Amino acid sequence: MKIKSRFTSPLLLLIMIGQVVCQAQQPKSGKPTPNTKKAQSLVASLVKENYAKVTKDFNAETKTRLPVSKVEETWRAIIMKAGTFKKELGTESSKATENNEVYEVVVIKCQFEHAALNVRVVFDASNQVAGLFFVNA
Repeated sequence: MKIKSRFTSPLLLLIMIGQVVCQAQQPKSGKPTPNTKKAQSLVASLVKENYAKVTKDFNAETKTRLPVSKVEETWRAIIMKAGTFKKELGTESSKATENNEVYEVVVIKCQFEHAALNVRVVFDASNQVAGLFFVNA
């Protein structure tokens, strides 16, 4: 069962940080990066409902736009729609460029009780989280 787009669109509006390019401009890498491990840890912290730990690697702008309370609200909304988190299905990492800034986009593929979702974590040049997105797989 897929989550309907009317759910994900408002949700994405709540958690979008700027307009970071989500389309990879370089081939996806099969080799895990340090940011892949950070993204996996972020998802694990969400599952454990440790929302303060989720935000520890956020850059200043992301902390402002997506405070701990908003992270909790967003995750609870996802669980209500997608069901209980079951497992991680895999990861992908790629590079993206916007406004002459290079970002690393890490996608954590997740299986929930009722849906598969991708958690897309965008890292800036300082390896801090510049964006957090939840999209249909």
